[in-house]
Amino acid sequence: EQLDREAADPGALFADGRVHVYTTSAVHCVRGACRDHLFPRFESGDLSQPGRLAGDAMPERPAWVAPDDRVIWAPAVARVDDGYVLWFAATSGRPQDRRMKCIGAAVSATPEGPFSPQPEPLHCAPGFWAIDPYPVAHGDGWALLWRQDDADHVTGTIVAAPLQPDG
Repeated sequence: EQLDREAADPGALFADGRVHVYTTSAVHCVRGACRDHLFPRFESGDLSQPGRLAGDAMPERPAWVAPDDRVIWAPAVARVDDGYVLWFAATSGRPQDRRMKCIGAAVSATPEGPFSPQPEPLHCAPGFWAIDPYPVAHGDGWALLWRQDDADHVTGTIVAAPLQPDG
């Protein structure tokens, strides 16, 4: 059975012999039952087969994310040390961030999750949106790239920052 699914801003990972694709928050319906997924995760044995909805990679909303903003954007996942890190963008509910988009992270022992969000965002910049995180292996470590923009620079600037060894 082939079903069309919403899969915005996908981030892909090949791990444990499977292709895992993580997408922006969406509602998915299976056999008439609809469920809101923070990060839908699709899985396939290889790239020649369509992925199947395999669950929610991060079922718990991070504490710092605005409770009235349903969408968490643009997941990217990488294996770091003995685990996996999922980076994402979300609207902050912290008063000092004034509902800006910030970069967050969550960790899991497996690519399937569940990913546990960190209690605070990794990066918020007053007056700017930080979105579309993307991890890059850099020498013996990792760097995180993201787009940062404001009302005067809506096409954004690409920012790169080194990550701690644990991602």
